[in-house]
Amino acid sequence: MSKEDTIKLLKSLRSPNSDSVFESHLHHFHNTPDQFSDYCETVNSFHPNSRNQILHERMQYILEQMGMQPLDKLVEEAIREIPERPGMSRKMRRT
Repeated sequence: MSKEDTIKLLKSLRSPNSDSVFESHLHHFHNTPDQFSDYCETVNSFHPNSRNQILHERMQYILEQMGMQPLDKLVEEAIREIPERPGMSRKMRRT
């Protein structure tokens, strides 16, 4: 997963209520999509099995399911379908 792919997902998921859903349910630090996008710009890549990788996978899932349910329900479903993994790291690469 590249940071560029994550930024594209963030842009694709933008909607009038997506910021509040992202902050309150999806992002582990309760950041806005803009804050997370800014963060993505500062790192070279994400570590495998990191929370950022899980967030990327959840956003991809939500994008694929858009229109089938309200966004807040999709977020809940994505969290159930793509849980955090044992030994997950918060580390990132800054090079």
